[in-house]
Amino acid sequence: MNSREIERLCKRFIAMTMISILIVMAIFGTVINVAQIVTTRHQVRATLDAILAQSEKGIDYDDSKLDERKDEQESRLSNEDLELLQRALNLLRTDILHNAQYFTVVFPSGTENTEDAQIHMFRMTDIEKKDALVLARSVTGRKQTFGRWGMYYYEYEKTEDGTFVACMNFENGLYTLTRLSSLTLFVILLGIAITYLLVRKFSRRAVGPMIENSRRQQSFITNASHELKTPLAVIRSNTELMEMLDGPSEWTASTLKQVDRLDSLIQNLVMIARSQEQENSREAAEIDVSALVKDTAEPFAAVAANDQKAFSMDLEPDVRIVANESSIQTLTGVLVDNAIKYCDENGSVTVRTSSDKKGRTAVIQVSNSYAEGRTVDYSRFFERFYREDESHHTESGEKKGFGIGLSIAQNICSLYHGDIAAGWKDGQITFTCRLSSLRHVEKSR
Repeated sequence: MNSREIERLCKRFIAMTMISILIVMAIFGTVINVAQIVTTRHQVRATLDAILAQSEKGIDYDDSKLDERKDEQESRLSNEDLELLQRALNLLRTDILHNAQYFTVVFPSGTENTEDAQIHMFRMTDIEKKDALVLARSVTGRKQTFGRWGMYYYEYEKTEDGTFVACMNFENGLYTLTRLSSLTLFVILLGIAITYLLVRKFSRRAVGPMIENSRRQQSFITNASHELKTPLAVIRSNTELMEMLDGPSEWTASTLKQVDRLDSLIQNLVMIARSQEQENSREAAEIDVSALVKDTAEPFAAVAANDQKAFSMDLEPDVRIVANESSIQTLTGVLVDNAIKYCDENGSVTVRTSSDKKGRTAVIQVSNSYAEGRTVDYSRFFERFYREDESHHTESGEKKGFGIGLSIAQNICSLYHGDIAAGWKDGQITFTCRLSSLRHVEKSR
């Protein structure tokens, strides 16, 4: 994993963390507000129940002198009525209903004339009696006996004596609920902002050593690759000199074979380093992918012919994207080399290019004959250093191992916000790469 992949992983971690925290805080905020609304409605309904009950009992009082008149009425009220009166007093003194404004209306039974209604106003300063009567008549026509009408909560009850209505001005309570909702939203947004800054700071600090290690690893691979070339060149020269002096032997042939394998491994390591350098580079220009693929793939025709394998190209002309030339060359070289190496004897290799309808995506396909492809696990093709033969024996490893080339190809495709996939059909295995223009990649970031 290179430094850019680590940074992308860090960004995904931050995004998922923030989404999780946002969901949790939103749930808690919703629960708090819903609980407050339910509690408030319960308190309001309990108060309106008491007001309706005292209205039905005919308890006539001016709430401003309720405490003074309570003693006067105790002599004529039953214990049940006294308990009801005390309940009304207690409810009216609760914090949320402090200084509540309400009115009661009694519509006598058997009459529809609003003028015959009896109305009692309590602390009401924002509504006239005639408007209060219209409001009371309106709510009695609703199916719900308890509910809200504008800034008023209402409750009514129909009995044999008439229809009793209680309406309470709940403007202050609604303002309190709205303020609680706004405060909850503000706390959530503030918490998200603070959490984002903290998570971003600490996550950067946490992955910092990993990014530095990745850079050191890349530098080590580049330096080690160059350093290894010198002793390998000496070993090859000495072995070839021995063959010139004493003639070829089993031992010199084995030595040269291992030198070739080490040289191939070094080339792969250099390709890894270059692909990572290309990913960190922003140098790009509009290129003709078809022409570049043709120039890169043509030299492999001789290699295929030497192995008695057919080689062909089917290139759609003028497939253009904004890209880095070296990365497309590396990608093509890896795929074609892989196709020739693992193609069946006397098989065929085909290179194709095309584009999508909008012309924003270039498609590179490389196919080769592969009879054993029906039973292969394609999901692991792009794992770096994966080999189907876990024993790593030379004889089987040369034929069965998938090495690191496909991993490099996948890394290049990810640079262009594209993808690479392998599929098998009718004895042919096909690697398909989809590459988006770097211009569009930059816009999407």
